[in-house]
Amino acid sequence: MSENFEKEMNLQKIFIDFAILLNERFSNPSDELNQISEDTIRYLFFYACTQNGIKPNEIDLEKKGLFNDEKISKTSKLDLYIKSEKIQNLAIEFKYHKKEGSSNVQPYYTGLLLYDFFRLQNITDKNVRKLSIYIASSDMKKKLAEKSEKWKFVKMMNIPMGEEDSIELPDGTEQDSGYKDLFIRSRGSTNIKDFGANADIASIKKESGFDSATVKCLFTSRNNGKEELAGGNALRIFEIL
Repeated sequence: MSENFEKEMNLQKIFIDFAILLNERFSNPSDELNQISEDTIRYLFFYACTQNGIKPNEIDLEKKGLFNDEKISKTSKLDLYIKSEKIQNLAIEFKYHKKEGSSNVQPYYTGLLLYDFFRLQNITDKNVRKLSIYIASSDMKKKLAEKSEKWKFVKMMNIPMGEEDSIELPDGTEQDSGYKDLFIRSRGSTNIKDFGANADIASIKKESGFDSATVKCLFTSRNNGKEELAGGNALRIFEIL
């Protein structure tokens, strides 16, 4: 058995144990959805790692200094970084999108996930694998499905395990009004006024970069078209290539 194969098997075991922990958490009737945070999910993954031979002191939270772009490096921290002999070095970002309070989940939150893809793409160390761990509530999945015919890039939720696809942002000339908000968020800003109310999306793309990323689905909770996680929650683990 090769070393790389063994490391890959160790990583898949972590993913499976993490999915089991998530399912248990989402299955708990005393646990209101709004009590489960992105940090909660990150620490469940931390625990799954330690249960599979990763030492706590081999895991860094909020790590700086991995991004190649100076502007990103000054303002960005990586959610989680692992350097261990058990698996290949990992740089990981987490996103959990759900219905919060009385506000409806909006597809433009996907812009924040896309921004993670593009930031991870900016890590140029070839010894580091770049992962995006994404959990979407049933509300978010429904909203994404409603947009998937017009916003082709949100079909990343349907990439089969082990396969890859290119995520590209269109210029937006044929998109609806919500697309600009998504686009701005994918550039790391939550304020569309930063670019001007009448900003041309094609021009912003050219100025800001981050037009596309190639992602591979390493793990999915989908099984024969059904989601395995309780409450209709979906887990996707993407590798940015």
